[in-house]
Amino acid sequence: MLNWFRWAPEGQIAFLAPTKPLVHQQIEACFTIAGIPRSQTATMTGGVPKALRQEYWEERRVFFTTPQTMQNDIKNGLCDPKRIVCLVVDEAHRTTGAYAYGEVLKLVRRENTSFRVLALTATPGSTVDAVQGVIDALGISKVEIRTDESLDIRQYIQRRHLDVQTFSLPPEMAKLKKLYCKCLEPQLKKLNAAKAFYQTHAENLTPFGVISAMGEWRNSAQARNMNKGYFFGLIKIFKNLASLAHPLGLLETHGLRLFYDKLINAREDETEEDVTESAVNSIRKEKPFEELLKRAAATVDDPNFSGHPKIDFMINAILKHFSEAEDEDTKKETRIMVFTSFRDSADEVARLLRRHEPMIRPHVFVGQANSGKNSAGMSQKQQLDVYLSVPGTFAIADD
Repeated sequence: MLNWFRWAPEGQIAFLAPTKPLVHQQIEACFTIAGIPRSQTATMTGGVPKALRQEYWEERRVFFTTPQTMQNDIKNGLCDPKRIVCLVVDEAHRTTGAYAYGEVLKLVRRENTSFRVLALTATPGSTVDAVQGVIDALGISKVEIRTDESLDIRQYIQRRHLDVQTFSLPPEMAKLKKLYCKCLEPQLKKLNAAKAFYQTHAENLTPFGVISAMGEWRNSAQARNMNKGYFFGLIKIFKNLASLAHPLGLLETHGLRLFYDKLINAREDETEEDVTESAVNSIRKEKPFEELLKRAAATVDDPNFSGHPKIDFMINAILKHFSEAEDEDTKKETRIMVFTSFRDSADEVARLLRRHEPMIRPHVFVGQANSGKNSAGMSQKQQLDVYLSVPGTFAIADD
């Protein structure tokens, strides 16, 4: 941006970011690192009056804005696309479909055939096709990749210490897993007998694995030539097992309480996309199911039970961390963040950590989107207020 600012004295440069916080973050980077004069820059989001934006477009040269604002200003004649010499696109992986990034590029290209596009993203796509879609949409001719070990950025990277801990299920949880798998075996054996699914061990079921197998089988010649009633019966079993594999994963990786709650509250959780309730109903008649619920309920009600051995390890590590911070000659302000895959899991971790207040003061961080009946999202201001409010706060972030 600094180069183009020098090379084209009459040209204009726009830095596009999808959200206001990202816009402001990049402004500071350009001022403190590149040294672009503040007098030549403008921050423009939807909150800036139209008349003021028009004045900025006429008089200034470097703009930090959202793609929606620039798109509207070009359409309304406030921004002259011919003056654009450099367009920086942050979070470039969002350039798909009718998203505003692509629309801005189209509007500029209609009247300007000579400008530089710099696209930035840390998550370009999970497939080659997805990455190529971004490249095509932005007209990218050269791709550069950086990692934590790249020489030009290594000095700016915070070093991480990764310590991997592996845990085995305690005997009671292993017994509950065995009982649950016995409930799944009758349906699994029906698919095996029909030669529709070749996984024979219920403990190895995963939602992705079952759904993938169903997709392959339903496109096979065997499935196409099958009696329709029998075909749809097997499809129903596939869907049941895919749904029932989810609680199995919860038991192994998130603990008994989430597993138990999923089985008990399946009816409450049901949506058009979630068929857990009907899937659980399909195994209620199995003999091990009643014993499974009784043993699980007794274990969950035990006040000393944490839910998973990894939680015990985590709590001990956190207690040690804060104890050492307290023991130092100069007490230091310190925080820990624990990332979980589910908000219910974050709530459960926070509940267990509250046993150790006031040394540990847990708070659940959730994203801005509302998801689930009992989890309201937090604005970025609320997240920052919680993080900064109490020294030693222990925060749980849902990823």
